[in-house]
Amino acid sequence: MLDRENESLSDNGSLYDTYLSPSSQLTPNYGGLIADVMGMGKTLSTLVTILHTLGSARDFADFNFSQAAQETPTRATLVVVPSRQLIDNWKFEIERHMCEALHVTVFHGEQKPQGCKPLIDTDLVLTTYSTLASDYKKSGLLHKMEWYRVVLDEAHEIRNSSTHYFRAASTLNTSRRWCLTGTPIQNKLEDLSSLADFLRLPPYSAKNSFRKYILEPLSSGGMCDSQPLRAYLRRYCLRRTDKCLDLPPSTATTIYQTLSDQEQKLYDAILSRAKWALDDIVSGNDKGALKLYNVLFTATLKMRMVCNHGTLSPPWAFMGYLAPQDREIDASCERCSSLDEGCEDIQFCPNCRRPFRANSPSVSAGSPNPTCWLGDGIIDAIDLHGSLQTDLFSTKLKAVRKQVLEAGAGTKHLIFSQWIPTLYGLVHIFRDAGVSTLLIHGKTSTLERTRLIKTFQEDSQASVLIMSVGTGAVGLNLTAASHVHVVEPHWNPSVEAQAIARAIRMGQMKNVIVTRYIMKGTVEESIVALQTKKQTLAKLTFDTGNGVNENLEDFKAVLGVKVD
Repeated sequence: MLDRENESLSDNGSLYDTYLSPSSQLTPNYGGLIADVMGMGKTLSTLVTILHTLGSARDFADFNFSQAAQETPTRATLVVVPSRQLIDNWKFEIERHMCEALHVTVFHGEQKPQGCKPLIDTDLVLTTYSTLASDYKKSGLLHKMEWYRVVLDEAHEIRNSSTHYFRAASTLNTSRRWCLTGTPIQNKLEDLSSLADFLRLPPYSAKNSFRKYILEPLSSGGMCDSQPLRAYLRRYCLRRTDKCLDLPPSTATTIYQTLSDQEQKLYDAILSRAKWALDDIVSGNDKGALKLYNVLFTATLKMRMVCNHGTLSPPWAFMGYLAPQDREIDASCERCSSLDEGCEDIQFCPNCRRPFRANSPSVSAGSPNPTCWLGDGIIDAIDLHGSLQTDLFSTKLKAVRKQVLEAGAGTKHLIFSQWIPTLYGLVHIFRDAGVSTLLIHGKTSTLERTRLIKTFQEDSQASVLIMSVGTGAVGLNLTAASHVHVVEPHWNPSVEAQAIARAIRMGQMKNVIVTRYIMKGTVEESIVALQTKKQTLAKLTFDTGNGVNENLEDFKAVLGVKVD
């Protein structure tokens, strides 16, 4: 990072020799993409860079005169993170490694300064993407500063250039821009173009030129057509894997289970009803992609619920039927944000698959009203201290319990799921077995999350931590765990990788076993195949599909149906 910000070095050195146009040598450029895999210390690398350049930052603030009168120069580095919890993580790393060497200001919530002076007299400002977007809409303080440096943590949050997150980040004033993300490509290579647009590094400092000269050549398929991308990444991207660390080896395994007879009957009934509904749509006058998408989405989700919960339908499972594991996903999903702007017909988010609005009409007759799925009372209505007959639980949940119990005493387990019913089902099944269990989801307060994580990390009696994927996928250090369980496959394989990396990261001293659970002959096997396809496409092709239609094709592939 220091080399990329050193004018005498940033355009020289074998590390950055490239095939790019010679014009790139004419303009000093600062910043880049740190794409180290999760757990490699991107936060610490950034803090060391800030500490090392304090003198240059002060000179910048003292002698820089912005052309725009409203821009006030500051020596501070602005770091943008996805959530308040990540702000606390950054502060913890500073206190742990640098004591009082850096002056830190938090621009978030009640701690948000009301004037420019606190942003001038500080070394580091921490804020969230949501706060930044709000500031952008109001033309607030963050956009009136000329920052010494801007760092986007989990920079894939801005991969959709139509969102407020992207617009708010890209309009910040600075000449030093950094993107930190272990998953720069979530689904497709175009994800990189938004990061390139933010970075503004020559010779392709705009999204359109990056597409034309970097991504479009890839569609030709020849070996030489990848050279522009390789050159760009060699120049501006640093990617280190966990092979650089002396970590104990990790093991990944997949446990395949078969639905019970009763579960199979319920599963087949849902699939049959979905096919009847598709036949009705195809034979009718309304053959729109949106209606097909809604039917396929609902059927897929119901079958996934059967895979997780079987035939068990206690009130807490039914009430949370379509609710994602945490409400905060709504704010962080970039496609949800873009759809909110003037697209009234979309009922479900094509990216995170949540119901798009609480008043979205139910797709299939007899389904519960989605307003009860998303109500704040869902979690409050669940009695975690009640008892349920263990034999009633699904084949999959009993398989998870079996793996945890067989691991023996003294082992710690991280268990991830996307769904509220699964989270609470797991809590019941482990507490009935006498296993000390902790639970973190989207409605868990920041203070409570911090307490629970500290308990899991330090208390030898706390052996199981159950987390929602959205809550536990980024920024957490959970190296006390030696076993990671992924209860169901996620549509986005990068999210799974981020969750697993909470345990496999710098500081891990144990062999980590990663276990995934898949039900044979179900949509879960198809989703795993789709994950592989998406990973391959993200690396090799340039996809310009639109949200509804490209996800409609995903659902068709998963369900194995054909709609003409």
